[in-house]
Amino acid sequence: MCVKPSNKTKKLFISDLDGTLLKIGNEFSAGISEENRKAILSFVEQGNIFAIASARDLNYLDEVEMILGFRPDFIGQNGTAMYYGGHTSMKTIDTALFEELCNYCKEHDMRVTIAFHMKEGNPYVVDRIYYPYNVETALHDAAFMDSFHKRMPKDLTVADINGITVFVEPQRLNEVRACLKEHFQGRLEVVSSDIDLINVSPYGCTKGNGVKELMQYYGLGPDDVATIGDSDNDISMLQAVSFSYCMDHSEPEVKEAASMCVESVAQAMEHFTKRQ
Repeated sequence: MCVKPSNKTKKLFISDLDGTLLKIGNEFSAGISEENRKAILSFVEQGNIFAIASARDLNYLDEVEMILGFRPDFIGQNGTAMYYGGHTSMKTIDTALFEELCNYCKEHDMRVTIAFHMKEGNPYVVDRIYYPYNVETALHDAAFMDSFHKRMPKDLTVADINGITVFVEPQRLNEVRACLKEHFQGRLEVVSSDIDLINVSPYGCTKGNGVKELMQYYGLGPDDVATIGDSDNDISMLQAVSFSYCMDHSEPEVKEAASMCVESVAQAMEHFTKRQ
């Protein structure tokens, strides 16, 4: 099925994936509810645009297309990678900054596992200092960590690094995130997307800026767009538009950034379309 918006497109709805559109779980197998699927298809068939904003990279576009039945616009890696109009774009992180982050975490004994992603989509584990699957409250288990490639490129100076993932003990996430934010302020974007996961992106690459890029592309204003999410990395896009929604299970700072708390994407879509 290929659903394309008509020339009379007036609305854009952008949803986070994990914990928002997808049922809570760390794999796509968690799926989406039939209620959400029907609401999205109805929204698009009326000539509107539905897009995804996620910490996941563009490699997940095929799986998103599989669960939705059409290929949506995609803000990937918290705004580092973009897909719309049939084209992709991607920004990268200076390898010197990546090495500085690794050294900073080691020098300050942060007990984290650091992985980085390259343009070709392969993730590399730098050092398995912290094993999240040894912590009962962590979401990422041994199978997940073992799915990462163990090898490292011989020459990092020519590596196209477009994202860094920092796995941390859940009870220390806020502390580590705050330290990284302060140290790399104005040089890297640091947000969390799960209870044991911190995402580090090129400076200026946020979901909020990704939303603004889509708005500019389609010629839409803040009143024509709605966003929904549930985590720290969603705050920038909740603040970028007039209609913003968060899931009921969101953290207090996320609820504060949103206009309204909802139980589902479908409920947010219904509210958004009725307000237009």
